Amino acid sequence: MTGTQSTVATTASPEGLSGRVAVVTGAAAGIGAGIATAMAEAGATVVAMDRDGNRVAATAKACGPSSLSMMVDVSREEEVARAMGEVVRRAGRIDILVNAAGVLGETASFLEVSATEWDRIFAINTLGTFLCLREAAAHMLSGGQGGCIVNVASIAAKEGRVDFAPYAASKAAVLSLTWSSAVRLAPHQIRVNALCPAAVDTEFWQRIENIKQEQGAEPGATRAARAAAIPIGRFAFPREVAAAALYLCSDDAAFVTGTSIDLTGAAHTGS
Repeated sequence: MTGTQSTVATTASPEGLSGRVAVVTGAAAGIGAGIATAMAEAGATVVAMDRDGNRVAATAKACGPSSLSMMVDVSREEEVARAMGEVVRRAGRIDILVNAAGVLGETASFLEVSATEWDRIFAINTLGTFLCLREAAAHMLSGGQGGCIVNVASIAAKEGRVDFAPYAASKAAVLSLTWSSAVRLAPHQIRVNALCPAAVDTEFWQRIENIKQEQGAEPGATRAARAAAIPIGRFAFPREVAAAALYLCSDDAAFVTGTSIDLTGAAHTGS
């Protein structure tokens, strides 16, 4: 992979989300942590959620003294309902939800994926997104002030993939959910959009690299091949994905709903 990380300007000013309460799932690391940090820098009160209590607490600490952390398994209906209710109790409302929680899966070839593994992937990536969206939207509706929901999907949702088909299918379902919920919630000024990143420089891609090495690939070969296939010549950085999330949650995107933004470095074009 070539290129180094640079400072990325965001559409929100340092106080562009001031006074808003932003819930970010999957905030222990990677894209979720990057988005949570960017939301805090833009002035939002961040509620960081993840199954990893210690790491999500560290994210919340980095987001500042007004931020909160909650240990939540997004695939469990009761936990999600309780957590969203607790956010409203402690912070007063929910203005923004970013669904960034997700898993890749343990098996590359779909010919070897068990039904149990399929269900686990969908439970976190798709059911988890639905549960968080449903509960947050209910609180936004009762508050009557509108809101913004961003679902982190993947460019894999729009492409046929040789490997990790359950992951791609689960993210395609997230896109469908995004479109349907956007239509349903638009009359209430609740906007729902999706982000579709390609390769992002996070622990997630290290997991892919490890699985491929277990199958016999040379160390670093999978990552290098993926970076070479991206015309811009490198992976995205979490901060760059966060910049797109900030735009979708900003007042500049007040007419943007029911769509997805591809962050692919031109690796995917035309649809």
